[in-house]
Amino acid sequence: MAEKKMAEADGAPTTPAAKRGRSLFAPLAMIIIGVLFLLDNLNVIGPLNWWAALRFWPLALIFAGLNVLAVQFRRPLGTVLSLLVTAAALAVFGYLLLRGSPDQALWRLGLPMGAPTELRQETVALGAVEAPAVKATLNLSNYPTTIGPLRGDGLMTASIWTRGEVQLEQEREEDGRLTLEFGVRENPIAWLDPRTWANDAGRTWAIELSPDVPLELRVNAGNGATTAVLAGLTLTGLALDSGNGSLQATLPDGDYDVRADSGNGAITLTLPGAGRQALRVDSGNGSVRLLLPAGVAARVAYEMGNGRMNVDERFRQVSGGRDEGVYETVGYDAAAGGIEIQVESGNGSVTVAMP
Repeated sequence: MAEKKMAEADGAPTTPAAKRGRSLFAPLAMIIIGVLFLLDNLNVIGPLNWWAALRFWPLALIFAGLNVLAVQFRRPLGTVLSLLVTAAALAVFGYLLLRGSPDQALWRLGLPMGAPTELRQETVALGAVEAPAVKATLNLSNYPTTIGPLRGDGLMTASIWTRGEVQLEQEREEDGRLTLEFGVRENPIAWLDPRTWANDAGRTWAIELSPDVPLELRVNAGNGATTAVLAGLTLTGLALDSGNGSLQATLPDGDYDVRADSGNGAITLTLPGAGRQALRVDSGNGSVRLLLPAGVAARVAYEMGNGRMNVDERFRQVSGGRDEGVYETVGYDAAAGGIEIQVESGNGSVTVAMP
């Protein structure tokens, strides 16, 4: 009573705080989804139509927004409105999971529906070409991939698994060089469908390239592990991007430039034992490991961010410190040949060591 009188004396009468409605959206949704999972696992109901539910996932955002608005009303109206929004959301997604949606209705809405495209194996073969050189770009998918020299005639063969459309573009340059780009166009929503996950296990890509044609090669890796045995190829240039997956490559002898970007994936390169190469490394967030054969001279100029530069006992530091500087193998002579390595690191570490 004394506090009330003091508040009134101060000219600020107290009023009870408005109680907003309670949200029933999350708990009821979790309960219903759990029940559906349980019934599906017990084979009480048929397989859940995840493809239909994923197709309409933006509706979940709409219902969630409506629920946020509903609980702004005071009780009991806010709670009742939240219950109605939750019931509508569960009815819609329950119908999609249990029954799906009629194809004709979806076509009228401009939203074609159906099961995800079946996973299939595709084979691509390109015959031998008359060209002074080939510039090839390989856009890999999320499957593990091996790349190596072609055993037989032709320019390229590929055995891949996909649900999408094979993309193969060829163009002849004015100087006679052939530009080639290979990959697939996938439907990204297929990767969100649980029915596709088990079917993808154990599938691999295999790509072979001609060792007889001078080749400027670019490999854009996906999320799968990539193993590139390039020792038999005739390279005039090489660019490697690990994407989010790991990438291991064995490089051939010869005179050419190499660019390696680790992205978020790790890269391991077995460097050539002969020739003259210039290697530029951007470690990004992934680690880079360079395997330098015994007896090969090398110079490493580095600029590190949060990553760390590591070299073995064959190197001595000729300038700089931890974040920036130069290492050289003992007796390195630029005029005599060897490997020039330039490193720029973000958060990834770079290591130069024996194979």
